[in-house]
Amino acid sequence: NENNIESENSSNNYLQSITLSAGTLSPEFYRETFEYTVENLDDTITELEISAVAEDERASISGLGIISLTDGENRIPISVTAENGNVREYILIVNRKQNIQESDLRLQTLEISKINRNGEFQALEIPFDKETFEYSVEVEEDIIDLDVNPTVEKEGIIVETTGDKNLKEGENIVSITLSSQEDENIQTT
Repeated sequence: NENNIESENSSNNYLQSITLSAGTLSPEFYRETFEYTVENLDDTITELEISAVAEDERASISGLGIISLTDGENRIPISVTAENGNVREYILIVNRKQNIQESDLRLQTLEISKINRNGEFQALEIPFDKETFEYSVEVEEDIIDLDVNPTVEKEGIIVETTGDKNLKEGENIVSITLSSQEDENIQTT
């Protein structure tokens, strides 16, 4: 049996403990639990120092040290390689709140199509710039709707478009409003 062949090289690639400079693991650490959420972490923390101890001192661990955190979900893998080369991975998930300021509420891209009475789409070219908040365009009189496709730079931004359907002759105002999920008072139009 293969255990006899590999008996000289340990196959133990379990961790004995994981220690964080801040926050707590949920659930509590257990060698057979391979995914944890880091909780009770202050929103101001931008990096986390992670250390861990393997059950077998001959195993090597990678993914430790000071990890920089970004807004949103951070998945931090810790790999444990046994003496015989077998690898086991533990994952820490850190969710950081996105602190969105008004200056973050910008469109990354803005694609607009004109839709005529026959339902045909045609691109509407605008000189888009994310720091320009008002555009004036003229469309043919058979255009009844616009298909507005904005993309944003950050997660956690709510995008609402109004006025882009049932266009009437004369001036139509189409608004794209960006607001923060955390605080609806923070918005850009």
